[in-house]
Amino acid sequence: MAEINQHPSLDGNSKNRSKKHSTRVDMTPMVDLGFLLITFFMLTAMLAKPRTMNLVMPADGPPMPISSSKSLTVILADQHKVYYYEGENIEQIQETNFSPAKGIGEVLRWKKKLVADKYGDASSLMVIIKPTDQSVYKDYIDIMDEISINDIRKYATVKIDSIEIALLQNK
Repeated sequence: MAEINQHPSLDGNSKNRSKKHSTRVDMTPMVDLGFLLITFFMLTAMLAKPRTMNLVMPADGPPMPISSSKSLTVILADQHKVYYYEGENIEQIQETNFSPAKGIGEVLRWKKKLVADKYGDASSLMVIIKPTDQSVYKDYIDIMDEISINDIRKYATVKIDSIEIALLQNK
């Protein structure tokens, strides 16, 4: 800590003079604290792992048949637009967005409830994601977040058909 050193006066007549004291501050505790803080921040920065979502790629083999009433196709278009249709009813394609109130999340919950009411098992819902060439990566991450939030266990990402591209261009 801080010390005050007193030097004895050289002459014997020290009564009339004021005593000069020199101060010395010990910096050892400050250095120790600095190293402790550096160690703490280095350890916490290394222990924070990024969280990722696992993406399982399909194995080679024959295509898997899907019941039309258990499937929902989601098309990611440009300008953050989202289109969807049930089963093979591509003529009944509808537009939505990623808004929290009335977006694709509500559509996923509605379809999941419909499948649960009809078949007694909500986990049999299959969501097919079809991104267009003009869609952005953020939209794909957003739809994957919605799928994860709504606990949909079956989903696939496939290429968009030319029929669907033509329908989107007419909208």
